[in-house]
Amino acid sequence: MKKIFCILILGLMFFCVVGCNKTPDDDKKPEEPKEEEEVKVEKVIASRKSFKLLCVGNSFSDNALNYAYSILNAFGVQEIVLGNLYIGGCDIETHVNNAALDKPSYVYRKNTTGAFTSSNGTKMSTGLKDENWDYITLQQSSGKSGLIDTYDSKIKALNEYVRTACSNEKLIVGWHMTWAYAANATHTDFPNYHNSQSEMYEGIINSVKEKIVTNKLFDFIVPNGTAIQNARTSYLGDTFTQDGYHLEGLGEFIAGLTLVLTITNWNIDDLNMNLIPQKFIPYFDIVKESVMNSIEKPFEVTNSTITEKPSKVTNEYDVLNNQAYSEISASCKLDMYLPKTENFDTVIHFHGGGLTGGSKNDGAHVAIASEIASSGVGFVSVNYRLYPEAKYPDFFIDAANAIKYVIDYLSNNNIKGKVYISGQSAGAYIAMMLCFNKEYLKNVGIEVTDIDGWIIEAGQPTTHFNVLAEEGLDTQLQRIDEKAPLYYINQATKFKNLLLITYTNDIACREAQTLLTYQTILNYNPNAKVEMRVYEGNHCINSTTPYRDYYIHSKIILDYVNKNK
Repeated sequence: MKKIFCILILGLMFFCVVGCNKTPDDDKKPEEPKEEEEVKVEKVIASRKSFKLLCVGNSFSDNALNYAYSILNAFGVQEIVLGNLYIGGCDIETHVNNAALDKPSYVYRKNTTGAFTSSNGTKMSTGLKDENWDYITLQQSSGKSGLIDTYDSKIKALNEYVRTACSNEKLIVGWHMTWAYAANATHTDFPNYHNSQSEMYEGIINSVKEKIVTNKLFDFIVPNGTAIQNARTSYLGDTFTQDGYHLEGLGEFIAGLTLVLTITNWNIDDLNMNLIPQKFIPYFDIVKESVMNSIEKPFEVTNSTITEKPSKVTNEYDVLNNQAYSEISASCKLDMYLPKTENFDTVIHFHGGGLTGGSKNDGAHVAIASEIASSGVGFVSVNYRLYPEAKYPDFFIDAANAIKYVIDYLSNNNIKGKVYISGQSAGAYIAMMLCFNKEYLKNVGIEVTDIDGWIIEAGQPTTHFNVLAEEGLDTQLQRIDEKAPLYYINQATKFKNLLLITYTNDIACREAQTLLTYQTILNYNPNAKVEMRVYEGNHCINSTTPYRDYYIHSKIILDYVNKNK
C-alpha cells in the first residue's frame, strides 16, 4: 500500500516526496490501513536555486548519479552539488561499522561542475560534513537488496548517524530502492534469487515495503527498481545493464531522472531537451513513461505502452561509388548517396584519420551515409590525399575540388537544395580551413557564403600535429600560423552557419581549442551564426561508435540541416 508523506521546508528549499508516514505514538502498533485508503496532500515544488545531494552507497548510487548533473542543469538549477561516498558492493552493515570506527574507507566522489572528482581514503564523517547537504540517500548492496532479513536495526543506526553528523537541521534522508539484475546476469549473488529477475524484483519491493515504508525513518523512497523494471517491458527489453547488474547509459539516465523527480516533484516537461545527452532523445518516450509510472506506482510494475519499435519512414537512394573528382591522384574519389527525390539538401563529408589514414569506406562512414540518405538528405563521402603521398596543402586543394565537383553535379542534374560541409577530426581541420581561409574555395569559383552550413566535429583549429611533423616540429606544439585555420579568423570572416563540436574526453587541448575558435569568431563578429556543443565521451565517439541502433552524429547532422531549412 503506497502512502504519501509530505514535508514542508521553510526557506529556499521546498519539496514534496513519496515516503513513509509516521505514527503519532512510537510505542503503539500502527493500525492496518484500509485497502483503498490514500492520503492526499498538497504538492509543493522544490526550489531550483540550489540542489545538494549526497549518496552513501556503492556502484549503484554511482549509476544513479552519473547523469544527475546534466538533468539538474537541464531543469535550470543554479547551484548543483552531488556527492557519493563509494565502496564497491558495500552493504548497510559495512557502512555502519565504518561510521562507528570512523574508518577512511571511502572514495568520495563529488561533482560541482559537471564532472566528478575522486578523493581516496575518505571517512564517512568527512563527506557528511563537507557540504550543507539538502538530501542524503542510503541503500542496501545490490546482492542483499531483495533479502528482507538483511534489513535490520543497522539501517536505523546509519540513519541516525547521518542525521546527527550533518549540520543541516532540515536535512532530508531518503532510501534508494535499487533494481533487479538482468535475466542473464552472472553476478555471484544472483543464485540467492534462483537466478530469477522477477523473484529479485519482488524481493526488493517486499523488503522496502515491509522494512522501509513502515519504520518511519525515511522521508522519501527513490523507486529506481520499479523504473528500470518498467522500462524492461518496452520494446527495448532487458537491455539496460552493461554487465548484467550495473546500468548502461540509458538505464543510468532513467535512474538519475527518477532520483531527481522523486525528490523535487518538478514537471518532467520542464526539462530542457537541448541540455540532456542527445543520444537518449530517440528513447525519451520510454524514459518518461517508465519514470513517471514508477513515481506514481513505486511498488508495482506498470507495463510499457511502447512495445514495438517505431517504424521509420525511409527514402530510397542511389549510391554512386568512386566518382573521380580530380585527375591529380587516384586517391581523389568520392561516393554519392543521393535520395530518389527531385530535390534535396546535401552534406559533403571529409573523414578523419590524422591526415594519414581513414577512408570513405570505413564502416561508420558508410552507416552514417546510409542513415542520412535514407532520411532524404544527400550525403557525399570524400577521400583525399593523405601522408605520405600528400604534402601541405594538398588535402585542402583536394577538398575544394571535391566540393566544386559536387556542386556542379547537383547543378547539372537540376537538383535544388542547400549544401553543407561536414568534417570529422582531421577532416574537420580541412573543413575549417576552407571555411576561414576563403582562397581555397575561391580558386575553384566558390564563395564561402555559397555553403549553407559547416559542421565541424572535433577538428584541430591550430596547425595540425601531422603538419607539424612534416616540418620536423614537436607534434604537441599549439601553434597558430598560416597553416592553422584559427589564423584566418578576422573581421572579414563570413559564413552562413557554423557548428563546432567537441567532447568531454576529447584529445588533449581540443575542447579548449574549440572554445578559443568559438570566442575568436564572436570577438570579431558578435552576430555570427556560430554554435558550440560539448558532447559526452571520447574523441569523435558520436561518429565512430553507434549507440544502441544508430549513430548519434547522423541525428546531429539531420537536425542541423532541418533546423536551417
